[in-house]
Amino acid sequence: MLIIDLVARLFWFPFKPFRRYLPPSPPSPAPGFKPAPPRTQPNSPPANKPDSLVVTIKPSKMYIYTGKLNWDGDSAQAKDETFIIILPNGHVSKDDVAYVFFQWTKNEYGQENVNWFQTFPIENFRKIGSNGNTDNFQLNHHKYNWNVFALDGYNTLEVGMQGPGFKKNPVKITLERVWNSESHGGKAKDIPLVWTGKVNYQESAKNEMAMFVVPEGFGAGRPVVALWQWYRFNLPKNDPNIICYEPTDKSPPRVSFVQYGTQNIEHESEESVQFNFKHDYEVFASWSQGSGKLALRLKEPDSKTPQNLGELSLSGRFDRKSFGFHPPESKPEHLKLDVRLPQPQPSLPRITGKMPFPETLTETLAHTAAFVDQAGYLAKYAEEQFNALNAKYSLRGQQLDAVKAKNAGLEKAIDQTRAELQAERMSLMELEKLLTAAQQARTAMEAAFNKKIEEILKENAKNKDHEDKDHQIIKKLQDQIASERDKLNDRINKLQQDLNKSKAELINTKSLLLTALNEVRSLKRTISQLEGKLEASNSDRDGLRTKVRVLEANKKKTEISLGDAERALAVAKSQLENERKQHAKELADQKAAADKAADKAAEAAEAAAKAKAEAEAEIQKLRAQIQEDDDFHEQDKKFVEDDEQRKINLRRQYDELTKQLDAPAPVRPVWKGRH
Repeated sequence: MLIIDLVARLFWFPFKPFRRYLPPSPPSPAPGFKPAPPRTQPNSPPANKPDSLVVTIKPSKMYIYTGKLNWDGDSAQAKDETFIIILPNGHVSKDDVAYVFFQWTKNEYGQENVNWFQTFPIENFRKIGSNGNTDNFQLNHHKYNWNVFALDGYNTLEVGMQGPGFKKNPVKITLERVWNSESHGGKAKDIPLVWTGKVNYQESAKNEMAMFVVPEGFGAGRPVVALWQWYRFNLPKNDPNIICYEPTDKSPPRVSFVQYGTQNIEHESEESVQFNFKHDYEVFASWSQGSGKLALRLKEPDSKTPQNLGELSLSGRFDRKSFGFHPPESKPEHLKLDVRLPQPQPSLPRITGKMPFPETLTETLAHTAAFVDQAGYLAKYAEEQFNALNAKYSLRGQQLDAVKAKNAGLEKAIDQTRAELQAERMSLMELEKLLTAAQQARTAMEAAFNKKIEEILKENAKNKDHEDKDHQIIKKLQDQIASERDKLNDRINKLQQDLNKSKAELINTKSLLLTALNEVRSLKRTISQLEGKLEASNSDRDGLRTKVRVLEANKKKTEISLGDAERALAVAKSQLENERKQHAKELADQKAAADKAADKAAEAAEAAAKAKAEAEAEIQKLRAQIQEDDDFHEQDKKFVEDDEQRKINLRRQYDELTKQLDAPAPVRPVWKGRH
């Protein structure tokens, strides 16, 4: 628990007011927000704000409360000063924080209009009341503390402030909620940012406290809230929207003012953001990452040029969370345990150098768990290695006994070998004696050989005359060899000329070969074109065949129609004959009708015959065209076959020439005379 409490304190440390230069929340799609319900207090946001949107994501609310602080302590004083509390997560829980901001009219050191901003963790949180509908919590400072009661569903905060001079009777402060935004708490980018500082505007505000809040960070369409104080008797052009409850004949104090809207981004980058928003007045804001400060300008409704309002410093940044820091705990139980004292000295040295620690507690615990798991793996591995080494040690003991027994046998063998070595040394001494005798015999034999060599040299001197004749014969043979060498050189020169001529012919052959290759490429292109034409011709022929099939079908239909007409004519004639026999009196009328029907049938038969003749003519024409295309196709096919045969012949010639070119050149022999 001590470790967890320490981690919790470290967790709240970044929210201290001296953390000024914190990076902003990166922009994300514009979320919606909903203002608080309308109230009768001054400067309440209207219920039907035009730029309000409906939230479609589960929200996490931020509440902003304002009231008046009157404090007349032993040292510090606050006269009708604006008092602000911000609850970044709305309804508080165990591990939430709260921002407190107000201005001392005169602090304990005698300084006037001094801002006071702090971030406090929620302490001693509890629910009270008959139905548990009232939350109570405390905000503690080493000099001041606030006991807070949230009433009416957090619409109102009743605060009791204690400090020097008000220990027994705390000062009562009533705070009304002036802002209720809904933020996308499930997104990491929705980080509320709070700036505080001083504003100065003409005679309306001189060194007055100001707070600027972006509940969801920077981004187009995201909400923004500004709070500061005006002088009661110097309101900007007597703005009718600002209502005061104090009579004008009293000494005034200051008027709390709330300005809010949505961000209209003018410029946005990693280094700076510029935006504006409009409600009662139009406010222009400019943030710089280098300084971390927010510069404000204000333009009144009747003014054309904005005027400087002030420059605020970043005082708070709150990373939203969805759940509490501490998980729910089960009911504790009492158990009996055997305990032992730890080792008096640490077993492992502490590392005090730089290490790559993660940023968050969860990541640190995850890395710690990974290291502990790795240590467990190493411990298990070490235990297994120890067991294996122990088994090997037992085996080595048995092997050592066997080696000792073997060593005793080897020592006996060494003693025996030493005795044999002594015997060999005696034999070596005898052999050395024999070697000395052999060397003496060799010396005597060398002396005899030298004497015999001298006798042979004397005999060679007698044979010197025969050597002169041999030299004459050798010179004659050398002359013959020189003559033969000259003849061979002449022949080699002639062969070299023939080789040069062959090389020239080879170059011409290569040129012819390149020409042939170009012709082959041209023929390939021609073949490709002819194949394309052939495919087009085949396509046309297929189309003509399709037309022939259609015309044949029409012909069949025409023949069927002609047969129907002939059958109709036969039926008409039969009917005419029957009617003529049966109705002799009406012969004239029936004859006229029959003649008319016969004429129609004849016309139909004539039309059918004409259509049949036209179809047969068209069929004959198409057949002739198909035959012509077939002949053309046969010619193209023959031309293609001839081209293929020509390509084969050219390829065969090319291969033969390539073989001739690749054949090695004859090696020129080199004749050397004997000198």
